[in-house]
Amino acid sequence: MSSLQTLKSTRLGKRIASISKSIWKEIAVHFSLWVIFMLYEGVLIYKIAKLEVVSFAYLIPSYTIFAVFVYVHALVLLPQFLEKRRFVAYIILLAGLIVGLIYIKYIIRYSILPAFNIKEMSVYGNIGFRFFLALQITYMGQYIIYSTGYWYALRVIKLQKRKSELKRQLLKAQSDYLRFQINPHFLYNTLNFFYGQIQPLSQPLADGIHQLSDMMRYAVSEEESDQKVDLEREIRHIENFIAMQQLRFNNTCNIDYQLKGNIYAKRILPLILITFVENLFKHGELFDANTPAIIHINIVENTFSLHIQNKKSTGIKDPSSGIGLSNILNRLSLFYQDRYKYDVNQDDFFYNCNLIIHL
Repeated sequence: MSSLQTLKSTRLGKRIASISKSIWKEIAVHFSLWVIFMLYEGVLIYKIAKLEVVSFAYLIPSYTIFAVFVYVHALVLLPQFLEKRRFVAYIILLAGLIVGLIYIKYIIRYSILPAFNIKEMSVYGNIGFRFFLALQITYMGQYIIYSTGYWYALRVIKLQKRKSELKRQLLKAQSDYLRFQINPHFLYNTLNFFYGQIQPLSQPLADGIHQLSDMMRYAVSEEESDQKVDLEREIRHIENFIAMQQLRFNNTCNIDYQLKGNIYAKRILPLILITFVENLFKHGELFDANTPAIIHINIVENTFSLHIQNKKSTGIKDPSSGIGLSNILNRLSLFYQDRYKYDVNQDDFFYNCNLIIHL
């Protein structure tokens, strides 16, 4: 094994160990809180009912059942069913969970405890089945409130982490571009000077310099308060890139570019589309007139869609200066969450991707 592989394995092992330590720490905290809660209520019942002894043989299975209910409700039913608006399934599963756990408590109360001559700890003394059932339903209602509060707290914490991570990713994306920036004002002034000097000699080359200046100005522009930019600017950015590539290859690239819909008064996360277009020029066969590369953009109300299709190039691949597809998908996931969809279909010869964003 090479030293690089050994270093990677060591780092992976340390990361796994760190995650395991964090998980066990969280489990220990939760376990301690349940023990404290159980002892508090056990002593409270002991004092009120004036019992001779605190029966842990009764308390432990009872509060274990309550803990199971809290975690199943907070970590499974609420996020997987109620949050996703699967209301019927949520109600059925919640009812099933309550009935199942009450039945287990019934077995413990009326079969297991008497078999070991263990008395139930209750401020109500010996109770009948109907009262037992009503009491357990009341308890379950109480723990529905507890578990819902726990789920909501987790949701808020998760949202705050997502926002922090998104800000970090946006700063990284901007910094990746800023690293290649010399002095923006000096660079823009220099490009404008070149534009003025070249224009009388070659209008296409002058247009290319102007497009490059516009692209660089957009790439290093300051982030706005909502972390978005006008969709019009984002689309103009990729149109400038396409135009520059056409200039580079003397307008021999076969590109089917279409833009449909209203691009005005709409906002989008910046520097999202350019990577998809860059990858097309990097990996696509652009000089086959029979299979032109496709870039179709369609906006219907607040739904934006990008469709890219190209024949795969068999020649030398052109290196890309993009910030990377994985980073783009991560930013999309952090910012838009379930309001975007990205699909890829490809084989040995063709590549298709579809991006849909609900703005």
